[in-house]
Amino acid sequence: MKKRREAEVAAQKAILKTKLEVTDDVNEAELDEESRRKQARQRVSAELQSQRIREMAEKDPRVVAMVIRQWMSKEQ
Repeated sequence: MKKRREAEVAAQKAILKTKLEVTDDVNEAELDEESRRKQARQRVSAELQSQRIREMAEKDPRVVAMVIRQWMSKEQ
């Protein structure tokens, strides 16, 4: 009886350990997916900003030139 109980406890521990490992793997996969989504959002945002700047440059190139001059003066 005692050996049977010990075997049951060992089996339960093994099951719990497996569940924890699976949970950790799932959590890691979810973090990876969230990271990919965040990077995708950042890329889209950068592309939209780039498009807005191009449109602004077409409408009024003087404004863009002024911004570039300001950037250059701050770097020096």
